[in-house]
Amino acid sequence: MHHATQLFPNGELWSVSDDRIVIREHGDRPLWVPVPLVAALTLEEVFYKALHGNISFAANSLGLTFPCTVELGLLGLANVRLGIQSGDIRGPIRVKEVIVRRVLGSADAVAINAVLLEFFNEVHDKAGYARPSGLFGFPPSPPRG
Repeated sequence: MHHATQLFPNGELWSVSDDRIVIREHGDRPLWVPVPLVAALTLEEVFYKALHGNISFAANSLGLTFPCTVELGLLGLANVRLGIQSGDIRGPIRVKEVIVRRVLGSADAVAINAVLLEFFNEVHDKAGYARPSGLFGFPPSPPRG
């Protein structure tokens, strides 16, 4: 896993990760698993941890003031499927990217979770299905398998 964070002079904080969000090779997975594939639980865990961590860091260490704008996105999604659990694989996604940009009013966990939920809902919508309510316990808890 590789992570990169970059702080720009204009105050933008960017985070990038290659945390297996889009699986492009079978590896040890069974041949029936379609690739490319986004594992929904991994997607939600990675984005949850990154956004909560970045907002906390920026507010506590960089003097971030609110409101601020956050942007969440996935690129290279055309023909990628969305795996909810074994046997529940949706899609394929027909768009190249999913991007959600919203104004965040505070560092409150509920506000951050609302933006995350909107992004997760958008990813599921692009796969052709609504995200099940409370999937992986999120919200109110962090996503967990």
